[in-house]
Amino acid sequence: MENPQTTDSIELPRTIAIAIGLYGLDIAIGIISEIFRLPEIPSNIRVFMLIMTVVLNVLFAYLVLQILNGKNWARVLSLILFLIGIPRSYTLIRREFPTVSLTTWVIIIEIVLEGLALILIFTSSGNEWFKSKK
Repeated sequence: MENPQTTDSIELPRTIAIAIGLYGLDIAIGIISEIFRLPEIPSNIRVFMLIMTVVLNVLFAYLVLQILNGKNWARVLSLILFLIGIPRSYTLIRREFPTVSLTTWVIIIEIVLEGLALILIFTSSGNEWFKSKK
């Protein structure tokens, strides 16, 4: 039986496996936090926000799946999206301080999880694995 930690007979590096787990945790936290925030959202846009949350998380999950499949474009795109999102996250966090709300903590946790995942997928073992997947 084939090892589930391999794809195309090249073993998945531990750093990539951990990064995928961090991304999965990030997605789960994002969905759960949005569910808790639903009562705060005005009722006239609540359904729209819920749909957007689902759509964006499905797209992000697809991106993570492509990273797991060794697609370098997905790895690069995740870095670009992370860098684009930092100013928005910074603005949201500044707006929330000095009171530290659940939203603030979720943003901080998601930044940390995504940042750690990116570091892991761009390590030397990650770079080698992505090169071998071409």
